[in-house]
Amino acid sequence: MNGFFVNDSKHDVNANIVGSLAKGSDGNDFIIEGTDCKGKSASKPLASAYPFYTYWSIDTDPHGNAVEVSDGTNWVVI
Repeated sequence: MNGFFVNDSKHDVNANIVGSLAKGSDGNDFIIEGTDCKGKSASKPLASAYPFYTYWSIDTDPHGNAVEVSDGTNWVVI
């Protein structure tokens, strides 16, 4: 999937998205690649909808130090 995204008033971003898009709890999209989900923290879906998936919050933890894993009920930081 290819897309052109406006980042802000001064910078535009061309991006190739690998995977599929899903709607998060805030109505914004997050990306699913296999069992990895990546998006903004506020876009994190219910853990029960993605049991045993990982969620990478790209806005609050860009270095991947606090990856969360769904235990089927809650997102647990690993």
